[in-house]
Amino acid sequence: MGEPMAENLVPMETLRRMTAPADLFVGTGTARPISVRNVIAFCRMHARELGARKSFHHRFVLCCNVHGSSAITLILGEVALRLSPSRYILFPPHQLHTYAGLDDREIAILFVTFETDDEDMLLHLGNRIMEITPAVRTALSGFVEEYTGDGAARHGSLVVLAAQALLETIIGNDRDSSVEAHLPIPTPLREAMLRLSGLESPTVIAIAREAGLSEAHLRKLFKKHIGVSLGHYLTEMRQNKARSLLGASDESVSRIAERCGYKSVYAFSRSFHTFNDCTPSHYRERIKRRDIPVTSS
Repeated sequence: MGEPMAENLVPMETLRRMTAPADLFVGTGTARPISVRNVIAFCRMHARELGARKSFHHRFVLCCNVHGSSAITLILGEVALRLSPSRYILFPPHQLHTYAGLDDREIAILFVTFETDDEDMLLHLGNRIMEITPAVRTALSGFVEEYTGDGAARHGSLVVLAAQALLETIIGNDRDSSVEAHLPIPTPLREAMLRLSGLESPTVIAIAREAGLSEAHLRKLFKKHIGVSLGHYLTEMRQNKARSLLGASDESVSRIAERCGYKSVYAFSRSFHTFNDCTPSHYRERIKRRDIPVTSS
């Protein structure tokens, strides 16, 4: 018998474009993909699930309208944006946002949240409605396929790689933006907020010094442009960080309390219970059992 016919795994016209390089030692050089860690993704299927509460995160949030069912309305500060089907928006860290027109209609909004050390590569894309082009659609489908694998079929490193591929595609999709939202946040405040994530436990004094403002002026400016008090915001930020560390690290509760800026583990436990209706230890146990409901984004 003859050799079995092999499948054409790659089209011949594509292979013909892969000609030999002029120098076999000069390739991609020092190019590297954007750094990504602690990726979480989920989908909202009804508008009422989005929630009317104002939300903000210390993470990037990619919000994609992936189905032709219905548009949603986003509120960023005093700006209202319509996220139509086949569009997406990237919320940078610390961006206060909410939703309008919530009802029981069906939607399909995919959220991908993540942390990165390469914020500068993404900040210019923040708060802009972008088109899901064929390239973005392919990268998004690859990410969803990788993320939805269960048990042994889901490999964390491959999820991160798929998220990196998606974000690199989005960065290259910059020219296809359709709507921009310009929020009137003063430059000193924006720069100070950008540096927040680099501090172990940011304080009002540290932020004021970073922004070159007095504490009183900073508090007034923050309330005006972000919509919540700076004290409340920092507490929420500490709680977000605590939940992330409890779920993604094996550090002790006392060490996490220290990293989140609490003077004692007792003060941390009381504050954590107030915000999360359970103790830090109980929260960690529920994470291990996968018994933690996803909060509104």
